[in-house]
Amino acid sequence: MGSPNFIPENRHPRPPISHSFKTLRLKPRGYFESIIRSLAIESTVTLPQAKAILVESSRQIVLLTLFRKGSSKENILDYIKSPHLRRLTMVCHRDWPDVRHIDQQNAQYDIPVGLVASSTHLAIIVDYDNGNWIHLDDALHALRSPNKPPYTIAYSAFQNLTHVATSLFGLNHTVRIRKVAQKLRYFAVLEPQGYPSAQHEQLVTRIRKLDKSAEYPLARSLSMVILKDLGDPHTWKVQDWFRPSDFWKKVETLVDGGLVSDQGERWSS
Repeated sequence: MGSPNFIPENRHPRPPISHSFKTLRLKPRGYFESIIRSLAIESTVTLPQAKAILVESSRQIVLLTLFRKGSSKENILDYIKSPHLRRLTMVCHRDWPDVRHIDQQNAQYDIPVGLVASSTHLAIIVDYDNGNWIHLDDALHALRSPNKPPYTIAYSAFQNLTHVATSLFGLNHTVRIRKVAQKLRYFAVLEPQGYPSAQHEQLVTRIRKLDKSAEYPLARSLSMVILKDLGDPHTWKVQDWFRPSDFWKKVETLVDGGLVSDQGERWSS
């Protein structure tokens, strides 16, 4: 990843997919269930390849990082078998050239409701603002129609989330979680690389207003924080010695320290 404060240098490059398949074939069925706790799946991995790996290795995972093209329709997450998943990171990059492209790019929100329900930490990294998060829409409907099961199920799914991070591109969609996630304690907004200082100042003002807004009555006060340079998908690398826990520890340190940004602005100023 781009920031040495969060991710150490790559020390152990991941083997190619062909090597992974060979390893799977050499081991007895169920061998990996007890030893694999985290997975990162790059965007070049196809659904058939992912299924072969996940059937053998996903039943006990706690941490998953999924890299996808924004227009991908392959629902790889449907094959995650672990009831223990706690930390999910979705890294989705734009793969269409036309700015007028009108198809719904939804890979970052194609998260089964069961995985949302088990997760405590969720990060969504994108470089586009398209998308429709159906489960979040349903959860918001539950606020107005609390007796309709499809909505109440979706609402319940967001009740274990304590940490959320989103690229600035996805802020308008993801910030709505603050209306429904009652346990949410930390909300990070990730700026793209090279974000101009003038726009950063405007974003700080916007975050201050969002935090105080009556639109989010459930939200913890002063729980939002801005981090620089981490909002671009290309800064998150599958071959890195990947430590999402370090990222979340940084978010916690900033929020608990009264900072609205990792560039030094404080809530008290």
